[in-house]
Amino acid sequence: MKKYLAIPMNIQVDLHEMFLHCKGPLGTIKLEIPSSLRVELDKKTIVINTNDKGSTKISRKTKSILGTFNSLLKNTIKGINIGHFKQLNLVGVGYRVEDLEHGKFNFKLGYSNNIMIENDEEALINLLKPTIIQVKGTNKQKVSQKAAELRKLRSPEPYKGKGILYKNETLIRKEGKKLS
Repeated sequence: MKKYLAIPMNIQVDLHEMFLHCKGPLGTIKLEIPSSLRVELDKKTIVINTNDKGSTKISRKTKSILGTFNSLLKNTIKGINIGHFKQLNLVGVGYRVEDLEHGKFNFKLGYSNNIMIENDEEALINLLKPTIIQVKGTNKQKVSQKAAELRKLRSPEPYKGKGILYKNETLIRKEGKKLS
């Protein structure tokens, strides 16, 4: 079983024994090749193949590793080429973020104390508006993890619909107590 992946013009991929070094305009990422896979480089394509040469039947585990590595490689190439981002919206009266200095942010989320968050190197926080945050980076996993950590500061609640939500996320609202 083989998978083919085209390499964009501005991306450079180097194959070492057990690693792929991908270099692009936004940075470099080193990706480990699983032992059950073989990777070959043509001029502008990457060929991912299984190590099972003689057997006609490929195990389910090898197929899953092949698919996972293929999607990791696609996300790596997209990340170093154009980057990944997640947008978060703060919904609620008085919920806002202030940009203090040099990558420090002050979150006002209705608690008695404000929450201070600093930027990471791998997942940068951009403040588009006081109620809209964008998390950007080259590694999709790190960007999603940082966005989930920020969302956890004030997770959405279903009764009033307040909290930190992803862009285009809709909450299923619950009905409150009824007075008799």
